[in-house]
Amino acid sequence: MKAFIRLTLGIGLCLALLSESEISAQDATELDEAMSGAAEAALARVAQDAEKRGVDKRSPASTSQVRRKARVGTSDPIYRHGIPYYDEWTIRAGALKLRVPAYPGWEAVKAGTEFYYSQASNGKPGEHLALPIMNSDFVRGTRSKYVNNFGLVWVPQEHAFTSMTPERFAVVKDTLKSQLVEDRKMRVEREDFWEFEDYLAFKKGNDESVEESLNGYWFRANEEEDIITYFAISEFVFQTPREELRQPMIETMSYALVRGKLLRIDFKRLFLSDEDVSQLLNFTRTFIQDMRAVNGISERKIR
Repeated sequence: MKAFIRLTLGIGLCLALLSESEISAQDATELDEAMSGAAEAALARVAQDAEKRGVDKRSPASTSQVRRKARVGTSDPIYRHGIPYYDEWTIRAGALKLRVPAYPGWEAVKAGTEFYYSQASNGKPGEHLALPIMNSDFVRGTRSKYVNNFGLVWVPQEHAFTSMTPERFAVVKDTLKSQLVEDRKMRVEREDFWEFEDYLAFKKGNDESVEESLNGYWFRANEEEDIITYFAISEFVFQTPREELRQPMIETMSYALVRGKLLRIDFKRLFLSDEDVSQLLNFTRTFIQDMRAVNGISERKIR
C-alpha cells in the first residue's frame, strides 16, 4: 500500500500522493512554494491565536526544564544493524524487551521526574509512557528555557501481551480514526473553515479531500499496513511564577508495529520554519524504521 503524506500548515494543506521519485522537478518547486507560503500563514495565525489563548482546542502541551541528573544514557552507544542504542533505554512491551534508537544529541529522561509526570498525565488512559527522550542539542541550540523538541514512546497496555498482526492493527487504526472523527464532530464549527466542502470532509474523516487545515486538530499524514501517523499544529506552554511563554509547536502521533508489538510514538518540536514540517515527518518515519532495525534479527551468523 502506498503511503500518502499530508503536510498540515495553518490555513494551507499540501498533499503528496506520490513517492519522491515520482514527483517532477516542477511539481517539487510548486510544492516547496506552497509549503513556504503556508508556513508563513501558519506562523502568523499561531501567533495571533496564541494571543487569544485559543490555538489548541485539545489542550496545549505543557513542558518544563530537565535537570542533568534526570537524564539517562551513557557516553558510548552500542550499535546493532548500524543503529545506535543504549541498554538503559530498553523498554518492555508485555514480555518482550525492545531497544530504542539513541541518536547523537538525544537523551532519555528518567521516570519519576517532573517532566515525565507532566507528559504521562497527558497520555491516553491505558497507555504507559515507557520512555521520554529529548533533543538536548536542539534545546541548547535554540537557547530555550524548556524542552522544546522531544519524543514519547508509549505502550498501549491492552495490547501489550498481544502479537499484533496487520489484520488486528487494521482494527486499531479504524478505531483511532473513529475516535478522532467523533472528537471533530463535537468541537469543530462551520466558521472554522472557509469552504463548506472542507468542513464536511473534515467532520467525516476524509482527510485526503480537505484542502484547508485547522490548528489544534490531528490530520492523517501517513498510513501503511504497519503504521499510521497523524500531524498537528499546536503550541507549547511554559509556565513559571513570573511568566507564561507560548510558542508554536508541530507534532506527530504514530501507532506502529515493532516486532509484533503495538507502540505509540509521539514527537513534538518547536515550529520555526516551513522546513520543520517535512523534517519532523521524515524523522518520525526514520525513527520507527530504525527501531524496527535495532530490534531485528541478530547480525550474528551461525557457522
